[in-house]
Amino acid sequence: MQTRDLWQELLAEAVAEKICAKLTAEDIRSIVETESYQLLKTIRDILNHPSFSDEECYERIDELVRLFAENGLSIEDREE
Repeated sequence: MQTRDLWQELLAEAVAEKICAKLTAEDIRSIVETESYQLLKTIRDILNHPSFSDEECYERIDELVRLFAENGLSIEDREE
């Protein structure tokens, strides 16, 4: 998995800043709450998945890493 390059993160921040300038506080709060709720619900579902045993906790972590990446959240690459 590859994290975003610095220029991509800076560009995303600049674009978000321009978009947020046009949104009301209520619009922003609603978007954040909806996205955050869905992300947390999916994380909970991964952690509660019955097919993962304690010995397979690395699978849960891999799923969480994948979820973060799919949502544009950069994390450190770590070797197992």
